[in-house]
Amino acid sequence: MLSVTAWCLIGVPVQQWARYLKMIHNSGYEGIELHVDLQPWPISIKTKKDELLWLIDAVNIAGLKVTGLSTMLHMDYPITSKDRTSKTMALEVVDKMFDIAKLMGGKHVSIAPGGIEANWQDAINIIKAINDKARNDGILLMLENVWYSFSRDIIKLEHLMDALEDTNIGVCLDIGNAFPFGNIEEWLLRFEGKIKKIHISDSRIGDPPQICPIGQGHVDWKNVGRIVKNMHYDGDITLELFPRRGMSLSLELMRISRFIKKQFDIREDII
Repeated sequence: MLSVTAWCLIGVPVQQWARYLKMIHNSGYEGIELHVDLQPWPISIKTKKDELLWLIDAVNIAGLKVTGLSTMLHMDYPITSKDRTSKTMALEVVDKMFDIAKLMGGKHVSIAPGGIEANWQDAINIIKAINDKARNDGILLMLENVWYSFSRDIIKLEHLMDALEDTNIGVCLDIGNAFPFGNIEEWLLRFEGKIKKIHISDSRIGDPPQICPIGQGHVDWKNVGRIVKNMHYDGDITLELFPRRGMSLSLELMRISRFIKKQFDIREDII
């Protein structure tokens, strides 16, 4: 399924989401990945059930599906934080994501598996506890390689997945985050069979990576598409698109939709 993250709707008033969701569908996408934040755009950790039900209706009417939930709050509140308040907030965010995923039909919840300097055994124990809840809720837990986590290191993420060894835990591979920290082909092949979602973003080498419009960074998308096709990957491909000044969202969504379909050999009739 080709989907897009809700990052593309930053700054859009909630009252206009229904119209924008329809535009996303008309631009060639089947799903949307929602985010939990401190601010309601439209979901925060304090969003009420009736507000979520309204959003579900808007997503369904637009012809989209909620593919999953993610957050960037674990950048400021790592699940492995030694600060009790920060760690409590991190786990509350996870619980909120599970509650929303169950209500909205999202099948994936993506998290950062800890901070850059996380204690190894703490990370394993915490993720195992989180995964127990995920499994009970019928949700697949995704560990994402993000620049603000030790998961940006391919060896550390591989060792973590080996230590966890659980079919209910998959990898959300972020291409834009992987590129500055290693060879994309190595990332894809090392986690073949464990990758359950691919985040599409472009970047230029840097720490943190310099996120840029798709096709304007250093990622070799033709090669990425070739490898993914040879892997017979059949999971979600999700665009991460951040608004920028002067950008026409509808035109950019259509441009990237066509670009992704071409590079990943996605047929128009299945979108």
